[in-house]
Amino acid sequence: MSYIAYLRSIKSKLQRTGKTQKSLRVKTIIEQFGYQRRSQSFIDDFNTALDELGLCANPRLDLHIPLNTKIAISLKGVELINQVAESESISAKLTEAISVKHDFFYYLFDFGSKQ
Repeated sequence: MSYIAYLRSIKSKLQRTGKTQKSLRVKTIIEQFGYQRRSQSFIDDFNTALDELGLCANPRLDLHIPLNTKIAISLKGVELINQVAESESISAKLTEAISVKHDFFYYLFDFGSKQ
């Protein structure tokens, strides 16, 4: 099964580069795996291979997806971890105090004015 080796290469590339996903068109996946057309057995084999390698596809490959649809292949759990880390980072930034130099307020307002 050469497509297992292809999926392993995608997995190792994602791990090596730190990218979150690899996008491929359905048509390209079918051609890469040596099939002439979609069949339920191919789709079952593909989805099983993804699961076994710790990968996931979004949207999940099925018989009704148009051939030009892009499928995003990613490591299982990585997208969720990245989203949590990003939201924690944003929350931390929101609670930080903003330091402003005295000169900023001096030029913005005239504190010595009687008005």
